[in-house]
Amino acid sequence: MTTGSEERSRRHQVAIVSCDIVGHSSSSEPVQVARVSEINRTVAEFIGETGPDGLVWASGGDGGHLVFRQERWEPRAVDMVGRLLDWSREKGSPLRVTAHYGWVTHIEGADGRIQVVGEAINTAGWMLKLTTENGVVASDAFHQAVVSAGNASRLRFHDSRFLRDKSGHRRTLLLMSGPSWESRWAAPFDNDRAQLDQALSERNGWRALHLIKRLLQVNTADAVALNGLRKITPMKLSYTTADGRTTVNPFLVYLDPSQFREVVQLGQLVERRYNDIICRYGDKGDTMFIILSGEVGVYKSEGEGPGNPSEPFAVHGEGDIVGELAFTLARNRTADLVALSDVALLSFSLKEVDSRLSSRSDDGLARNRIDRFINSRVLEHVSNNVDFLLGVEKNGPLARGEESWQEALESMLEHTRLLSTRPQSQRLKFDHDERVGDGVFEPGLYILAAGKVRAGGQDLSGETFPLVWVNIPDVVVLPERTYEITANPVKILRIDPAALDGLEPAKRGPLHKAIRRAAAKCYRYDAFLSYNSSDREIAEQWAEAFRQRGLHVYIDGSHMGHNFSPRLQEALLDARALVAFVSHHVKVRSNRYNWVLRETRFYQDYFGENAQILPIRLAGGDVEQIASGFPPIDVQDDEPSAIDRASEVLGRLRDGVEDPPYILRSRGRRDLS
Repeated sequence: MTTGSEERSRRHQVAIVSCDIVGHSSSSEPVQVARVSEINRTVAEFIGETGPDGLVWASGGDGGHLVFRQERWEPRAVDMVGRLLDWSREKGSPLRVTAHYGWVTHIEGADGRIQVVGEAINTAGWMLKLTTENGVVASDAFHQAVVSAGNASRLRFHDSRFLRDKSGHRRTLLLMSGPSWESRWAAPFDNDRAQLDQALSERNGWRALHLIKRLLQVNTADAVALNGLRKITPMKLSYTTADGRTTVNPFLVYLDPSQFREVVQLGQLVERRYNDIICRYGDKGDTMFIILSGEVGVYKSEGEGPGNPSEPFAVHGEGDIVGELAFTLARNRTADLVALSDVALLSFSLKEVDSRLSSRSDDGLARNRIDRFINSRVLEHVSNNVDFLLGVEKNGPLARGEESWQEALESMLEHTRLLSTRPQSQRLKFDHDERVGDGVFEPGLYILAAGKVRAGGQDLSGETFPLVWVNIPDVVVLPERTYEITANPVKILRIDPAALDGLEPAKRGPLHKAIRRAAAKCYRYDAFLSYNSSDREIAEQWAEAFRQRGLHVYIDGSHMGHNFSPRLQEALLDARALVAFVSHHVKVRSNRYNWVLRETRFYQDYFGENAQILPIRLAGGDVEQIASGFPPIDVQDDEPSAIDRASEVLGRLRDGVEDPPYILRSRGRRDLS
């Protein structure tokens, strides 16, 4: 014996008459309320007249589905179709109407009423999206059921079409015409062209660009699209930024009309639906996007934050540019980009844009202006990710003082340039007069923005924006540096000293100090160990102890004669500190063969008062003879404690707690002999 609940949950074949108000969401709220009320009243009157047995009304807000569960439903379903069409004509309210027959399961809903679940109700919802107010669309299953019951004498089923539903099943749909209505399929219409005319008349440049690109996708020589493109100028492509400012697109605004048309035609149209992933953090990508319509959310910026946060890191809309860092730096994506609505984007490849603009025989103004845009975005991004400029928390030196950090970056931009090495380059050498890549390494702040380099086993990646060289006269100047290029393209952001000079004092002073501390990262070694050959065993023991504490040290073999190799000179100038072991062995040798004295004097002579020399006084050592003015660490009887103290000093230099060695004016390589 089955219970009432079991009976109601059995599968049944049912007929479903569905309706949906056309243009409902764009109507005013009072109109929406009136129409929905009248639809429900019409259905209620039908149910009241025919009896509620075997009927279920599933409201859809702006329409719904009337489910016929009883036998001999055919005349009642056809009658309901006619009533809905009569209401539509009487009220002047366009209505979509469909009819279907199939299997469903009835279950008891949370409110105790019958709820319909299954294939037939899903198909009915799908069919509503395929029809218009031009008549009634019926499934072949509905058609066959009505004909079999002998109730099709006053109906005409015609103009069948074969379509695939959401599950991929092929279905036959037909038009259903009756005594008082004639159904027809909607005629195809050229909506893009009609909307383009409207967008141009309303001076909606972004919408017009979207429609032009849709037309050009089908025909690259479409006369209507190309004529529309001629009517748009970059200056008309203004938009409102997230902070409420009205501005123009920085990528397009400086192009002349001819260049503008070329670049727009070069761009690829990308369309995505709501909640689609456009790209993910870490993906490879060499394109940037201009948003033509909709909104894009930036999530997981620089890999920080959860993968699905409730709020995006930033929201960009019509006219904004996103994805420009992968475009500019040929690096992996720095954030997840997600469509917050249906969006249309114009995608550009830097290589293609570069090639197109470089081939023109004009004055290069557009190329320079686009370079300025690129430099601006790179400068802001790098500043946001390095503590010695602005930092992730935006509390770095550029955030000090009365002037905003945005204003500071704008003033610095005039003295900022993104440099690229040649594709075939194998090394990156920083000195004061050598030409590398497409620029001269003049004074400035040099930050690795793309590619990878290596120096003495230390690998640096542009993804973390490491400082690779500093030459800011009267603030900090580092010795020359040479890096092996391990991954091209290598791009360097150079900030000229003039960019710092133009900052207000409240920013400039802290920035100078922060740069000196950050310069410590440019050194390859934490310490250069200088020792007499008789103290070699002690020096090697200390070297191993330093390494166990995570310090990187340079220790050379025994010296013979009095000549210095270039490798030795380079290592001396690539160390944050010189650790000099001073024992009684040191003072017994002549100056010409006293390696500890010569190395220490060279180091001090080069860096002057900013040298970092750490004397280690061993038994009988005379520190004043070797490193006068530098406080020593006495080993005495407690060598482990002395090693700990020395390691702490070196660690503070490595971590930027103390200033590394530096000079204030450029000077060439000096000879140790």
